[in-house]
Amino acid sequence: MKTKIILALLTLSCFPHYSMGANLGYHNPDKVFSRNMLLKKSDGHLVNVEFRGMKMKVIATTDRSLEPLVDKTFQVDMVRPYFDITAKEGGEGGVVWKTRWSFWPGGEARVGVKGKDRDLAVPIEGKSLKWPIAKGDEAGYQSRRNLLMFYNHKPPRGKHIVSIEAVGHKIRIIRSTLDGIKRLNMKKPLGHKEFKPTGNAHSKPLDLSLNSSVWWIFMKWDIDAWATQDWTFYPDGTARVYERPRSDGVHQIMPW
Repeated sequence: MKTKIILALLTLSCFPHYSMGANLGYHNPDKVFSRNMLLKKSDGHLVNVEFRGMKMKVIATTDRSLEPLVDKTFQVDMVRPYFDITAKEGGEGGVVWKTRWSFWPGGEARVGVKGKDRDLAVPIEGKSLKWPIAKGDEAGYQSRRNLLMFYNHKPPRGKHIVSIEAVGHKIRIIRSTLDGIKRLNMKKPLGHKEFKPTGNAHSKPLDLSLNSSVWWIFMKWDIDAWATQDWTFYPDGTARVYERPRSDGVHQIMPW
């Protein structure tokens, strides 16, 4: 395990936008991440968009009414706990496409049009307009990805690196340089820890209809250490983690 962590640190040190000195590679705000998402609208049409930071570019679509938006870039606005995007082209009588995006830990998103629909968007490579999910499987679809947390807590915990697997709205800790998290990871059966949408943190059963981009999680690390955190998942695939209380630290997440 130690060997794998050392290799991970050496790998990250090769990236020019990270400094692996005393700050353990904390995210350079000048670095902009990007990814493509394929949205399947309620009418069956597909829209491929690229998120780069807090901008969305329409790449391709099967919906002829949205074709004037192709190759145009639009601002993404966070209206906690969602992201709102208004895509406009032309003056009065032109094309207006308003959407509300809710990003999940596993990488997918739920998209509402005027706050009513809950369409699915999934990560995709490049400009593809080929829907990757079999007919009828959308409701239970869960994407999967690996994340790296740059953990920045007040002393005595300090700065660490945590490798995470995210599936749907759940995560599993793979490895960590923080002893408390390592002990949590060694407890069996551990499995995946469940996120809850903000505003639904204490409700049972879990209500995923709230469709949030801000998620709440509670984990027990060891006898004396309890972790309660808010995770905000951004359009470009990154995330930011706030400790409760927030004065305890802010951690940055990048896809890995």
